[in-house]
Amino acid sequence: VKIATQPRIQSQVESDNQRRLRQLNANAFRHLTHFVNNFQMYLVTEVIEVAWQKLTQDLSQCTSVDEIIAAHNRYLN
Repeated sequence: VKIATQPRIQSQVESDNQRRLRQLNANAFRHLTHFVNNFQMYLVTEVIEVAWQKLTQDLSQCTSVDEIIAAHNRYLN
């Protein structure tokens, strides 16, 4: 009887380990997704939006094509 229950216990331990590994992977994925979403939101709101507002402000004051090119180059840098 002990021989028959040994593989069952072993498979139960492997199943528990697999379940724990899946939970850890899911948890890591949730944390990584949270970080990426927050980082993307930061880039959009704090970096790109501010730079875009500066570009549109500079472009509204341009009176020649050379000034537009200069404003665009400042935006790219």
